[in-house]
Amino acid sequence: MSYCLNLTCHNPQNQNGTKFCQSCGAKILLGDRYQPIQQIGQGGFGRTFLAVDEYKPSKPRCVIKQFFPQIQGNKNAKKVAELFEQEAVRLDELGKHSQIPELLAHFEEDNCQYLVQEFIEGQNLAEKLEQNGSFTEDQILALLKDLLPVLQFVHNEQVIHRDIKPENIIQRFASKSPQPTLVPPTNRQEGESKLSMEAIAQNNSLSKFPLKSQEGELVLVDFGASKFAPRTALSVTGTIIGSAGYTAPEQAAGKAVFASDIYSLGVTCIHLLTAKDAFDLYSFDEGVWMWRNYLKNPVDDRLAYILDKMLEGATNHRYQSVAEVLYDLQKSVIHPPSHIPKTATANPVLSSTSKAEIIVAKLGSSNYKTIREAIKNAEPDTRILIRPGFYRESLVIDKSVEIVGDGEREDIIIESQCKPCILMQTDNAIVRGLTLRHQDWMNLKKANFIGRLVGEMIVKPYAIAIPQGQLILENCDMTSTGIACIYIYGNNTEPQIRYCHIHEGAEYGILVSQKGQGLVEDCDIFGHEIGIQIIQGGNPTLRRCQIHSMQKDGIFIANNSEGRLENCDIFSNIRTGVMIKKCGNITMQQCNINRNQEQGIYVESNGAGPIENCDLTGNSGGAWYIAPKCSVRRSGNRE
Repeated sequence: MSYCLNLTCHNPQNQNGTKFCQSCGAKILLGDRYQPIQQIGQGGFGRTFLAVDEYKPSKPRCVIKQFFPQIQGNKNAKKVAELFEQEAVRLDELGKHSQIPELLAHFEEDNCQYLVQEFIEGQNLAEKLEQNGSFTEDQILALLKDLLPVLQFVHNEQVIHRDIKPENIIQRFASKSPQPTLVPPTNRQEGESKLSMEAIAQNNSLSKFPLKSQEGELVLVDFGASKFAPRTALSVTGTIIGSAGYTAPEQAAGKAVFASDIYSLGVTCIHLLTAKDAFDLYSFDEGVWMWRNYLKNPVDDRLAYILDKMLEGATNHRYQSVAEVLYDLQKSVIHPPSHIPKTATANPVLSSTSKAEIIVAKLGSSNYKTIREAIKNAEPDTRILIRPGFYRESLVIDKSVEIVGDGEREDIIIESQCKPCILMQTDNAIVRGLTLRHQDWMNLKKANFIGRLVGEMIVKPYAIAIPQGQLILENCDMTSTGIACIYIYGNNTEPQIRYCHIHEGAEYGILVSQKGQGLVEDCDIFGHEIGIQIIQGGNPTLRRCQIHSMQKDGIFIANNSEGRLENCDIFSNIRTGVMIKKCGNITMQQCNINRNQEQGIYVESNGAGPIENCDLTGNSGGAWYIAPKCSVRRSGNRE
């Protein structure tokens, strides 16, 4: 069958191969390429059709979204039109990902807007819940492990989805499943048809739980509500968009952040676990989630803790990034305790699943007056909440704890002299929402070689020293007058540093040495002698960082050291944007290296790169200096 897209056609169904509608005479093929074959959804402003791409030999199926707000004359038509356009833009920006529908086309024809995208053969989770009843614990674990990496990819592209709910998560049919048959038109969510699925195979052992479910992978759909989140304005008040019951409090106030999507995913999980409406799972009298009271079967305490933290109303207490959720999830699966109690369906306020919390405050009621004392007495995995105040301390983190500012970052200040504000001496820890001030009264950055060598062994002149483990450092503001704000060293280090301001005074913003690695994302690094110094086999990755206003180079890669730069802005440095010394190397993709007073990139290393699709314009010394007898693997750069 073929289907006519003319809005006024009274008999839109036609035989296959028909070029013009037999009822109204309208052209059948959309854009002379896409043949609609069945209407599968309709809303107030548009319709959704299953279609065939006639240009490709395999005749693959696709989805056509037809949009006609002007026909309705609704006062919200303009906003809905913006959302339709926005979905196309976001899908195009996100590019190709197996768990996001691929955008195939976007155009206007006959006074209607059209969006053509990949057809996902599967069933959304709301339909799955209706068909099979509440989800099991294992199904929720499979959901999180499959969908969280997709959400991490979306956030890495600076996009907040803002409408995560069961209707917007589709599970593909398993590859061995028979092809589905078409169904009669319905008024369900656009782009989705109700098709049967096989039941998920159960796995009763959490410690042996597979990373993928035995069905097809999950696909995140409907980016019409998504929002681009610029690095410099992640919490600017905007339009209130989302679905009732799934929207985080800050998003309801028009201030969506990445953690808002984590909240919505948490609500999705407890709705699927209980088969209850989200509003029924929250006690407005007590201000707490009551989802455990509606469980048919208890769930593992570790999963319950993860869900509770995803559902925290205060963003400072919620997971700040998908990486944190994945870390806790993986830790729970790989390192199960010998005896695992199950969460009872009791009052959640009294549940043992809540992470132990202790409060540090200079004034008022608290468990401790100093952070050092709190760390000393805390059990592993305790959350330490730091109230506003001035703390003159040098902290050694020697156990797995979470240290979180409980207030405005600017009002929670940790200052140290000589020793680091934070020295990492455990396998994993989280630090978030603090201001760190390091004063090096010995002024070691001006000492000679022997003086610096001895001084560094004694006082460690860094705001943060990371010789081991995975420190997750987020939303912190730090300065140092010493050698470096952050020192990453040793081949057992792999920190994750995000959304931090690393500025003014140190010789290096970040120093990576002795085969140290790590991930630095969405940070603003400025006002040092050198922004990033990589020596002695260091190999960090930097994404979407701004590195600027240095007294010397933006990034310096020494002999036998490496690194990776993606989508970084490196500008307004007194010397070069990037200096690559002999036998050093760095991979660069889609970076902007501009307005540096010498070259954009200075290369002494033969075979450096690849350096691809970078903007190297506007540097006073030109785009490149490449030493004689050296070659650089480069392509697609703007010079």
